[in-house]
Amino acid sequence: MPSRVQGEFELFATPASDITREFLGWNRPLLSLATDFLTRDWSAGTLDLSQLAVVVPTRNAARRLREALALRASAHDAAVLPPRLFNPDDLLIPQAPAAPVASRAESLLAWTHTLLRLDPRTLRHLLPVDPPEHNFFWALRTALDLTKIQSLLGEASRNAAYAAKALGANDLEPERWAEFARIERDTYRFLRDHNRTPASVARAEAIEHAALPPERKSLILLGLPDISHAFERFVESVSARIPVQVAIHAPAEQSAGFDRFGRPTSAWQGRPIPIDVDAIHQGATPHAQAQRVCERIAPHGKPHDFDTVGVPDPEVIPP
Repeated sequence: MPSRVQGEFELFATPASDITREFLGWNRPLLSLATDFLTRDWSAGTLDLSQLAVVVPTRNAARRLREALALRASAHDAAVLPPRLFNPDDLLIPQAPAAPVASRAESLLAWTHTLLRLDPRTLRHLLPVDPPEHNFFWALRTALDLTKIQSLLGEASRNAAYAAKALGANDLEPERWAEFARIERDTYRFLRDHNRTPASVARAEAIEHAALPPERKSLILLGLPDISHAFERFVESVSARIPVQVAIHAPAEQSAGFDRFGRPTSAWQGRPIPIDVDAIHQGATPHAQAQRVCERIAPHGKPHDFDTVGVPDPEVIPP
């Protein structure tokens, strides 16, 4: 949603709290810098990080960090008690939900079931044109569209009912949002009737009762440049009870370019990028581009340790 709407209706509002930022620099890969950061107070004996909870972007990042810490400890003939590693979504699931949280497939089928039961003529603001056929395939396609909108709201730990109230009160398509909220409400009822907790409800519960395993004394966000607003609210809540550090892959002199959660700010817009023209290698087709990439990484004995290939167009990546 536009930033004006966000600010005006506070869909993404969060309370203020004290969270510490740590700038790791960018002169080396993040994995190496992160290992230094986590072991900075250790010199000998067992490397005990067991009281830390560390959030990394992916499960592969967690695996590589565990491996790097083990190698660092073994270089000193020491054992390691690793931190508890999480991905952001791991912490947005309540620790003891009343019923299992609905999977994406279960949620999609529930929305599809609800749409099949409803008469499209009663949803004229949301569905102004009758579907060619009121069948499973139409309902599935429509459910996919609606769940995408709900997913965007879910990133702010909100739902259609909240949007209907906040936006409808300001005359921003109130009837349309009300119909969306009605479908959501019926879908939630269907999931609960089948012993499932709606994912957005589970996420809101996890934020409201934000908690880490009791033995964790500190939370570290490591290499997370784009956390969702839902996870931001979770961190805000946790920070009232334990210290939170945000480890940022940049030098301290760039601090103005990041917000308190390590997300790049608008300060980066318009900055020149010092890329040497000789470092640009062109390929007219995806095949030619792949050839250029292979030529560049071939000299490295272990390219997975040195090279990262970023592809802006997912359609050129094979399944």
